[in-house]
Amino acid sequence: MDDRSKYTRFLPAVYREGSQNTGPEFVDRLLQGFERALGLTPSVMDDPLVQTTDPQGVEDLLANISGYFDPTVAPPQFIDYLASWVALELEQSEDWMGTDFGETTQELDQLAPLAAVRDTRNRDLIQNAASLYRIRGTKAGIEEYLKIYAGDISVQISELTDLFTVGVTSVVGADVMIGERPHYFQVRVSVPAPNPTILAQYKRAVRAIIDNEKPAHTYYDLLLETPTMQISPTGSRVGVNTLLGGIQLG
Repeated sequence: MDDRSKYTRFLPAVYREGSQNTGPEFVDRLLQGFERALGLTPSVMDDPLVQTTDPQGVEDLLANISGYFDPTVAPPQFIDYLASWVALELEQSEDWMGTDFGETTQELDQLAPLAAVRDTRNRDLIQNAASLYRIRGTKAGIEEYLKIYAGDISVQISELTDLFTVGVTSVVGADVMIGERPHYFQVRVSVPAPNPTILAQYKRAVRAIIDNEKPAHTYYDLLLETPTMQISPTGSRVGVNTLLGGIQLG
């Protein structure tokens, strides 16, 4: 293995060879300090996008600086800073931050962008903040925000603008209403997990999102749709680990 500095090849021959007193190893050690400061050490050059306790050099940091401003690969400790750029107050919980929740307090000698894309609700919100602001307070805006939180879970908002009409097949409270209820809407969310704890968690999060994103003069009902009950071979207890399926008022 060649332990000599890569910079020695740029020196005059007299310095490359060294003297009887100092020898070439002294020059190598001197130049290797500059190599480390500039980020030319082999371990960093092999994989620059890696969390390490070994400080990266200036050139490595500049080469990967875009990763610090990309919510999908930014270090967990950098996420709050990115959120402040788009005036977002992030939810500090494992549900929203994923594995980032435990990593934000991790102390490293130097923060580096992640080696792979990480998908969490907070990161997705930062990524979509600009487009969400353009439609904030609208039906589409609330639906989009909820879909970021809920993922593939079905989200539907109904404004119930149609009055009840005799002779037309309708479901009162589902697609029509009796009498006028201005500024009222319903939010229907399908939760594919009949666990009471998960359901309560979703109710709190969904209500917080709607209350924050809806126009101040409007009001709503939250309808949570859960799957029908399935008997588990290990045992099921209603209200403990199983819910009877159907639509519930949240």
